[in-house]
Amino acid sequence: MAEGQTCTFFGEFARRATGSADDIELSNQASSEWRATWAAIHRASEATARIFGAMTELIALPKAFASCRLDGRIVAIAYGVIHKRFLVVEAVATDPGYRQQGHAARTIAKLIDWAQKQRAVAGCLQVVSDNEPARALYRSLGFNRELYRYHHLRKDIAK
Repeated sequence: MAEGQTCTFFGEFARRATGSADDIELSNQASSEWRATWAAIHRASEATARIFGAMTELIALPKAFASCRLDGRIVAIAYGVIHKRFLVVEAVATDPGYRQQGHAARTIAKLIDWAQKQRAVAGCLQVVSDNEPARALYRSLGFNRELYRYHHLRKDIAK
């Protein structure tokens, strides 16, 4: 059974200007609050959150973790990794109570600003195919060329 169709989008940074937001914090490591926000938004189990945290700590390339803070708490997150002047944006998430308010857009724009300062010229990210609000957000940030799609296959096993 096919499930979870995902699109990978590409965007060149030279074709667009990015904005900078004072409410977005950047760090080269994911703070415990950043990781807790990721886990809460994704409703991740303790084991899944621990594995995700360990994986992000092992990234050896230049990386930045972005947090959008509102009223003292993190409401949107993302991180980016640069390889050969190419930014890969990952883990974009916004607290459900704060969606459609521009927090994710400012968070990703701050990552793009950081990446451009590191001499990155383009980037990519992935999104679930039927998440139209996220796709519209990414298009607005210049990620408008679809590179490919994929999906996962799951075999139903009779019990």
